[in-house]
Amino acid sequence: MSNKRSIDSVLRVNHEKIIHTPNLIIDLRNNGGGSDDAYSSLVPYLYTNPVRTVGVELLSTELNNAALLTLSKDTLYDERSRKEFKEIYDKLNLNLGKYVRVKENMISIDSMDRILPFPQKVAILINEYCGSTTEQFLLEAKQSAKVKLYGKSTYGSLDISNMHHVDSPSGEFQLWYCRSKSYRIPEMAIDNVGLQPDYYLDPSIHQKDWVGFVLENLK
Repeated sequence: MSNKRSIDSVLRVNHEKIIHTPNLIIDLRNNGGGSDDAYSSLVPYLYTNPVRTVGVELLSTELNNAALLTLSKDTLYDERSRKEFKEIYDKLNLNLGKYVRVKENMISIDSMDRILPFPQKVAILINEYCGSTTEQFLLEAKQSAKVKLYGKSTYGSLDISNMHHVDSPSGEFQLWYCRSKSYRIPEMAIDNVGLQPDYYLDPSIHQKDWVGFVLENLK
């Protein structure tokens, strides 16, 4: 999330160029994830139709819930997001020891008012080190008629998610663990499987040549 302002700035500076360019390549290789909010400004360039997202449920414990309270005070997030984090925190505290549905509906459907005529084709480069939030972005991006994934299968670390860490009392150890599970499982499991590319780039194509290969493929 600490990179969101930089991401937004790059898109803002290059907006006119992007919306007048037929083909866009997004290179996500080695991107291990982060925060879903970080990629929100990129979505309008990909959008062609309503995007369906399967929700998650969070395990409510005092320690887990404290993470939401921290997020509700984090100014990296906008006011709407901080308010939503606080509402989730309050809901979780009323259901300690239980898995709690974060949003009222298991499925959310997000629509936009317009489809940008450009870019017409979007190629997203992925490899085995793409995980977590990067995979969530890919699930959404794949629903666009403009988008194709190129590369190798992703890492597979999204079904059990929302990473959090806590220090041991001695301060010598740090435990990282997940607080949520997706309603996609078991019908569409991603963990230890990954997301498959539309175009597999085999080992005969060196990774340093992927961008050039995709440029030729898009012609």
